[in-house]
Amino acid sequence: MVNKQGQVLGINSFVNELSFGYAIPVRYLRALMALCNDSQVTPLPDQLPSQPSAKPKESPGPSQPPPSAEPSPESPPTPKEAPPSQPPPQQPPAPPPPRPGGVGLSPEELQKLYDACCQFFWKPETAEQYNTLQLFARVVSIVKHIQAHPEAAPQAPKEAVAACAQKADQLIAELQKSPWTKEHWQKIHAQAANQLQPDQGALLQGSVVMNAEQIRANQPAILLAAEGIDRKLLLLVSQDHAKLPISTKLWFIGRVVGTAQLSNNQGQSETCPLIQVAYLIKEE
Repeated sequence: MVNKQGQVLGINSFVNELSFGYAIPVRYLRALMALCNDSQVTPLPDQLPSQPSAKPKESPGPSQPPPSAEPSPESPPTPKEAPPSQPPPQQPPAPPPPRPGGVGLSPEELQKLYDACCQFFWKPETAEQYNTLQLFARVVSIVKHIQAHPEAAPQAPKEAVAACAQKADQLIAELQKSPWTKEHWQKIHAQAANQLQPDQGALLQGSVVMNAEQIRANQPAILLAAEGIDRKLLLLVSQDHAKLPISTKLWFIGRVVGTAQLSNNQGQSETCPLIQVAYLIKEE
């Protein structure tokens, strides 16, 4: 998995039925390499051997690959009858609908993610801890999206979706009882400032600076300012929350689904993360 600059971020491992993927952070690969010397590391050949066939094997030139897709270090060989392998985008610019099929996430796995965040008291000190937090936010947001829009995953078992959604509601209700402090939000916002990328989860706090009456959008939306994050956040919310008064303090759980361009009367524009909100809680 690489970013737009071609830098390696991690090694793809597997994709969940809910259409989100896992990758091993590249720092573990660096740590492994640091334990080895040159004699212990054997680079992969430029051309891997193709599948055995009845005909004598010929060594293809670098500019003439064999007719069947070659296996790569990250993925199994592609069947001959399949079209050329095209890996799915890691960060789609719009909210991808969950893949058809059964929901691979269980209430028990949701609980594990929640418990993992409790281990660091919801105060992420490292990128790895923040990734656990954003993954929890992302997963519960997808679950609630499927529950509200079953057409997004028409083959997902309703019972499995309902069980996961019920568990998500229970965990968020527990989360609301937690004594959230300024320190919590400072640590979360510090990690989130450069991590609000499409298809990532978000658990953030802020104040309303514009509501649906000031924003010309085709969906109910509010503009939020979060302390420590130099960009405003455009939240897609329900009709009930679209007219929240200016300066209302709230925190929310959602998923980044892209970016939005906002312009004012002076012709100035600002690019904001566009976030689909699953849970919104007003602070007293």
